[in-house]
Amino acid sequence: MRSFEILCPALLAPPVDLDAADMPDTPALSRLLARADQRPNPLGDRPSSPAGSKGLDAAAKAAAGRSLAPDPLAALFDRAGLACSPDHPPSAPIALLGEGKEVEPGSLWFHADPVHLRPDRDRLRLYAGRALAPEPDEAEALVKVFNCHFAEEGFELLAPRPERWYLRVYGRLPQLQMAPIYAVQGGSIGDHLPRDANSLPWVRLLNEAQMLFHAEPGGRLRAKTGQPAINGIWIWGGGILPAQVKLRVDCLVGDMPAVRGLARLGLRPCLGLDEWLADPLASKGPGGRYLLFWDRHWRAALDQDPEGWIRASCQLDPALARLEQALGRGGLAEIWLDPLQGPTFVFRPHHRWRLWRRPGPIGD
Repeated sequence: MRSFEILCPALLAPPVDLDAADMPDTPALSRLLARADQRPNPLGDRPSSPAGSKGLDAAAKAAAGRSLAPDPLAALFDRAGLACSPDHPPSAPIALLGEGKEVEPGSLWFHADPVHLRPDRDRLRLYAGRALAPEPDEAEALVKVFNCHFAEEGFELLAPRPERWYLRVYGRLPQLQMAPIYAVQGGSIGDHLPRDANSLPWVRLLNEAQMLFHAEPGGRLRAKTGQPAINGIWIWGGGILPAQVKLRVDCLVGDMPAVRGLARLGLRPCLGLDEWLADPLASKGPGGRYLLFWDRHWRAALDQDPEGWIRASCQLDPALARLEQALGRGGLAEIWLDPLQGPTFVFRPHHRWRLWRRPGPIGD
């Protein structure tokens, strides 16, 4: 019998400028949250906000708040059964697999996402995301100038998508552990840069990339048209592919490259989110345990997009209603819903009769 575990970061964290009156009606989600059992999150909550969170703008405050939740990609790998560090999972080589690329065993890869760095008094803030993604020809030009400059030092950039870049490291360098870009977005990079002596080569790489991109004509053209220049990269999520993988899920569902790469690595089928929305019970898929990474609320929260967050709620709720109906018919064993902020909600068939638990507003 099928069961569904749904990871849904930012489900209970609406964008800061979304009024309560604008919250969408989500009856199925409200029933589930009210009537399900609650379990402690396996990865726990972060104990405090990042340093320097005072005085941030709205985007930075949102980033500071999101850092309280367990890392979404770490949670994905943990629930799938991938043995790796929960603090610094090797998401880059796994995501690169999900981009349809071949990843050599033992090769070291990092995310190296294009970013806009903006001075703000005594800080340098980082901005990234879909709204800032370079055009394909611009990304190609920046990658080319980077690779020409750093070829002899053993660095190579790869951009399978204009907004998603990866860095291969051929030489031996000290280990680098930097916060994922979604934890830094909108905040000061000074709060997240490594400060130990072993990290100096990495800091130099970031600085040189910034100077290279600043000199590129494409950046000046973006400035003339009112677009933020792509003037740096953020390196994170590095590692090599795990040698032995035995996932404890039968099928993965999601749109992110890390989800597709995890499925490819573990030899599991993978469905896209739109494919799942069309058939929430996955009637044509395998039986067993499904792990679903619903990132649409999270992406909207990262982009400070209230309309996108509302749209994600309206898309998810009918699917949850279909799953709830299947519970009542005996066609589904259970639903696990984890917003990665507070407890995990476990909904089983007999929980539907907890009528005394009345649904309340989402996000309270």
